[in-house]
Amino acid sequence: MPRTLNSGSLRTGLGATNRRLVRNLVLVALVTLGLCFLALVYFDKRLVDTLSHKLIDQTTLAISSKLDAYFSPFEQGLIIAQEQLERVDFFSGHLAEDFYHVMKPFLRNYPHLSAAIAGNIQGSSLFILNDGNGVLTREIDMRAKPGISQWRRWQDGKVEESWSRRADFDPRTRPWFRNVADKDPGAMAYTEPYVFYTTQKPGISISRKWRHGETGEEYVLAWDIILQDLSILTTSLRPTEHGLAMVVTDDATLVGLPAAKRYAQPEARAAAVLESVDALDLPPVQDAFAEWEQRGRPADIFRYRTQGEPWWAGFVAYEYLPGRRYWTAALVPESDFLAELSRTRNLAIAAIAGGGILLALVILVSSVRSYRRELRNEVSRIERKLGQYRLEQRIGGGGNGTVYRAAHA
Repeated sequence: MPRTLNSGSLRTGLGATNRRLVRNLVLVALVTLGLCFLALVYFDKRLVDTLSHKLIDQTTLAISSKLDAYFSPFEQGLIIAQEQLERVDFFSGHLAEDFYHVMKPFLRNYPHLSAAIAGNIQGSSLFILNDGNGVLTREIDMRAKPGISQWRRWQDGKVEESWSRRADFDPRTRPWFRNVADKDPGAMAYTEPYVFYTTQKPGISISRKWRHGETGEEYVLAWDIILQDLSILTTSLRPTEHGLAMVVTDDATLVGLPAAKRYAQPEARAAAVLESVDALDLPPVQDAFAEWEQRGRPADIFRYRTQGEPWWAGFVAYEYLPGRRYWTAALVPESDFLAELSRTRNLAIAAIAGGGILLALVILVSSVRSYRRELRNEVSRIERKLGQYRLEQRIGGGGNGTVYRAAHA
């Protein structure tokens, strides 16, 4: 006969399972949102710091490597040239010719070498320069012809033209001479950047003191190194699309210019080298140096703002001789690497969201299985309560429960 079956316990069990499902899905959503928020914070701060430091470190290292390649050949070359001069007979009567033949190969093979000059404590000097129209030499002999400078233009190893002028040059007053005049033979030094006396080009001089083996006289041999060529390296070096690289002295004098259209021509670079940073009309550069000064001029990387935009700046000391240094600087706008950073961040957020969805599906499948398991358990329990009767089909339902047709087992 039909029996009425109360399903209150079944509803209670399924209700509890449903609440667990909702709770777990809400928890997964909250965790996923939290991870996405952490990803935003991580990528917008931590990785910005990391990427900016990496870009600036790479740039300053590249500048230092270029400076090594630019300056290091001169030190060894100067020693070789000085050793060759020691074999010259200073009383042969053709000293200018000997100086020409010793120095010409160095002028030819060292593209940044502007001129070579030797001088002694009496004020005599020898000078050689390639002015583009041939090689010029100047000889000032304070013993034989005091106050007279003898000029010669050379072509293919022979004097093509010769003339004399009143000597207005004294090597003893020049910075390359004074740097080593009071030191022992073999001492080597660089000057601070300055404008060369003869060519009026900005540069630095490397000099070495030596004593002639036969005469016993002490001389200073110096090479003039053009600095405007260094700006070819720095203006072509950009850490990012709009980033800047430069080289400055301790007093913020530019020796390696930043990339800018105004410095595209050699004449413009020559005019701008040895300018102060304060004279530039480049706010990212000026603001970076102002911040650097305010921080105490550290060898460090820091964030600053210029024209309302965030930039990163890094300063690293380059020591070319003990106690003598330049500063390499790299400046990078944050916007240059945020695009790539945003792509990486979006991929990370997509991965987190995908993981959240996958976890929600796992929870959902697990809950469905739990529903089925509880339903089977409840049905089994009800069947046990029916004893010798077996449920066949559902007939209807009412306020007291559900009615099933039952048959004798």
